[in-house]
Amino acid sequence: MKQKSQILNVLGFTYRERYELDLAEAYMSMCVEVTKQAYGDIHEEVVERLCNYGIILHDLWQNERAIQVLKEARRMAESLGSDLPICAQVYNYTAKVFLRWFLGLIYTEGMTEKAINYLNKSKNLHEKALQIYENLQGKEHKFYAGTLMTYSMVLRHQGEIETAFQHCEEAVSIYRSSGHIAWPRALTWLADICFARKEFDVAKRYLEQAIKGDNEFGTTIISPGAFHPQALLAEALLKTGPKENGIRILKECIDEWKKKGMHPQHYWIVRAQSAISDYENRA
Repeated sequence: MKQKSQILNVLGFTYRERYELDLAEAYMSMCVEVTKQAYGDIHEEVVERLCNYGIILHDLWQNERAIQVLKEARRMAESLGSDLPICAQVYNYTAKVFLRWFLGLIYTEGMTEKAINYLNKSKNLHEKALQIYENLQGKEHKFYAGTLMTYSMVLRHQGEIETAFQHCEEAVSIYRSSGHIAWPRALTWLADICFARKEFDVAKRYLEQAIKGDNEFGTTIISPGAFHPQALLAEALLKTGPKENGIRILKECIDEWKKKGMHPQHYWIVRAQSAISDYENRA
């Protein structure tokens, strides 16, 4: 049973990386049940599988279901010990779901009370995760960097721009110094913070580096995330010109995301559509 659990987990995440999310969800759902049979209903392995299942549901933009699964993971993790790495993982994953949900809502519903509530929840959970990772693994660990990266985006939207920039810059440094595949993603978030600082030329430079990094890692082949820096570069072009190129790239990114089956309310899509709409309304 334990081996079957491991195999199903690998299959679920392999299909997630290929963005075949229906298969990813099916295998990870099976994996959760098999893991409970193998280890018992309350175990760190079960918590980890629930985290994986929750993040796949979030990829499908089934955010309510994702949060419910992650709530189950949190109850279980905290019953095992509130200072364990698995608790930090639950807090981190849940924080990311609330953040990305917020990022979608602000382009579909605006800065509503619900959106602000999700952002505040994300901040609280990020801080819990960061404290555990710092205590157990130190500030140079990749898990700390990944949490710091998205925490910086929370701060960016709460108006703490300079602190956000410093944190995200630190995450980029940690990832790049180790050659970690996530450094282009962190640099993309850093560029987004540059937008808030009105530093569009700096943002363009960072995004060009991120796109080059993604190309070198080969992530553009299957990962829809590889189009995120391209979409932000297009937004920067709407500020600096040539604006026609920006619109063209945004439309290409939306087409690619839709071809990959991304949910139409995913925050990347609605942000890109909003940028196009704003440009057309001003034209």
